[in-house]
Amino acid sequence: MKAKKKDTEKRFTYGPFRLTQKGTHVLLETKWKKDEYQEFIKNLQTLKPELRQSIGEIIERLENLMITCNPLKIIVNFSKLGMIRIPGSNIASGEEQSEAFLEYLMSLALSNPFPEASMDPIDEVISEIRTLWNDLINKVVTYFGIEMVEQTNSKPEANLRFHLIISYLLKRGDAYLLHLDRTFLELFKSHDQFLKRVLGFSSQDLYEFMEYIATRMEAAIRDEIQALKSIRDTFIQFNEDIRRGRSPITPQKLSQKDKKVLDPFYAFEIQPRNNLDRVILDSLSCEFGMNDNFLTKSKEMRGWPSNDSIISTNPIIIYDNKYYLFHIHLALRNCKFILEHHLKRVAPDYYQKKYLPSKGDYLENSAITMVSGLLPECKLFKRLFYDIDEDNQIKRCELDGLVMYDDCLILIEAKARKISISSKRGSIKKIKTDMKRILADGHKQATRALNFINSSKTVTFTDNRGKPILNIETDRFQHKFIILVSMEPLHELSTHLSTARRLGLLPGTEWPWFVYLNDLRVISEINNHPTTFLHYLMKRIMLNDSPKVSSIDELDYFMMYANSGLSPSQKEMKQLDNYLVGPHTQDLDIYYNSLYDNDVKISKPKIRMNKDFEDLISYLENKRSVHFSTICLNLLDYDDENKNKIVESIQDCEKRRIASSKRTGNVLDFGKSGVLLLCLERIEDQAIERYAERRFEKMNMEKLNVICWTPPLGTGKIKTFCLSEKH
Repeated sequence: MKAKKKDTEKRFTYGPFRLTQKGTHVLLETKWKKDEYQEFIKNLQTLKPELRQSIGEIIERLENLMITCNPLKIIVNFSKLGMIRIPGSNIASGEEQSEAFLEYLMSLALSNPFPEASMDPIDEVISEIRTLWNDLINKVVTYFGIEMVEQTNSKPEANLRFHLIISYLLKRGDAYLLHLDRTFLELFKSHDQFLKRVLGFSSQDLYEFMEYIATRMEAAIRDEIQALKSIRDTFIQFNEDIRRGRSPITPQKLSQKDKKVLDPFYAFEIQPRNNLDRVILDSLSCEFGMNDNFLTKSKEMRGWPSNDSIISTNPIIIYDNKYYLFHIHLALRNCKFILEHHLKRVAPDYYQKKYLPSKGDYLENSAITMVSGLLPECKLFKRLFYDIDEDNQIKRCELDGLVMYDDCLILIEAKARKISISSKRGSIKKIKTDMKRILADGHKQATRALNFINSSKTVTFTDNRGKPILNIETDRFQHKFIILVSMEPLHELSTHLSTARRLGLLPGTEWPWFVYLNDLRVISEINNHPTTFLHYLMKRIMLNDSPKVSSIDELDYFMMYANSGLSPSQKEMKQLDNYLVGPHTQDLDIYYNSLYDNDVKISKPKIRMNKDFEDLISYLENKRSVHFSTICLNLLDYDDENKNKIVESIQDCEKRRIASSKRTGNVLDFGKSGVLLLCLERIEDQAIERYAERRFEKMNMEKLNVICWTPPLGTGKIKTFCLSEKH
């Protein structure tokens, strides 16, 4: 009798909604009928005016608390846990300690002058502020959610607007700090002399100053923990002495050092070490009352968390000649944005004519370098030119980069345009303007180059002076990919390109891979096989044909691929209206945090593969027989069970070859495709091809992958090719 399979599903029911968790998948279902749903939406819409009024009342109450109580002492109450992560620690931060909460408190406090007569906030006030924030953010999200569902005539726009607003409100950190630092320093290095002249400090100065502050904060928190531990141990010993009837040693008064360390502002007050520090502090600081636009710019959304705030460019607070940095992570991750803002403010002409072009060059070179680094021994070409006939006129066109790897061709376009704050906050009009410059223009240039390549059996690219530098034989390439790289993350617009196409931002039929530079950087560091990158690229682009599938983060897609593949079950897909890829980056987070902290070494995450199968892929990649990439891509497409069958069959061929000294082979039929394995004494190209073609003609399959080798596999010769119905 078979043992009953253990039910690993977890189910939760909330009214008409049912949540089912299956491993890393969460299924959301509803039993609503269509008329019930429409009635629900109608009821929601009637709540909007009441909700807006309630949001305004919460903001007014929070503002009053900031005016009647010392705002600095309110802010410092919420500034420790979750803001400073001590290396090696795993401090979890609750909702009330989230970065969005702290940013809101700072923004609201700085919107008014410092109150002349203010009292210290008591515990009840601190508790009320925490409760008010939770209520506020929930109601703001609900408000924008209602706004989304009521716009039935423009669903793609409404969904996109909602997701962008939620990302702007709650998502913090566009990349790992390690990569943000690297991008920042590389980008501004060539401008440092000018920055020193006009701002008084360079990018390196700013970076080192932020590192100094972060290190000092970590040390201050350690000192505080140690002081509290010492006090605790003293009182434990005091109570133990009394309990045992011993004469207790009277606890000594706190030392001056302990008093200093236990001051709540100790970790956050910045003492300038020199004049350079003071220049940086003065440039990046703001006073109470300087953020008045947060309250006054929009009457309808006065003080909403989605409003612009001065703290994004001036994260340091100055009061009574003292400097405070309560949100170190905001400052660390915003260094590029901060320096761009201040450079544009003091030298707009230089910013426009020198900095922006160099930013474009940096993105272009970085993107091409990363892609080519993923494909060892590839051929790389930058800034290729070609002529096309457009409206009966010869037009000169440019392609940023082109990478040739075996029978794979990759076209690269990079756009360094900045995403406006309005776009990030969900303005559809600004989104379309920004995306035209970043996505649509880049895609148009890449597809134009691809059409040029496909227009003839042989095409020629030149340098900027018209000198021919590359001839491409089009038929040689089985796979052609377009990669578009942006300087800033675009969240759902890059992970769900079908939305962009429905908005008219992605003309044509070709799908690109649209990726943020620092996501590409992570993939280039984690991926360990050239053909697994190509396979991910292929599967990732194919995912665009499944509009049901979405994710808020490219790295969730990548780590889903690394752990279990990027092909959602077709059975599941038929049952679902939407398939949201949830968080998969925990291993990445742990790994990169350990690198940033110089902490205990953590093994680098890798793409999961059976070792024997991985050895086969490595061997094919190293031998580099013609069209080996296509064979590797086809093999990687199989599930784990079939991959194991391929490895076992190769081992079986070699065992039989040793026993009989004759040619041995196996045919594996996997339905629409299969694998022909031939273990031979010597490889004769024409004879092998004729034999494979005869076998293929007798098979009812679309594709046959042929692998011929002289044993043992790993040291002998090898030939690979693929037969298809087209062939």
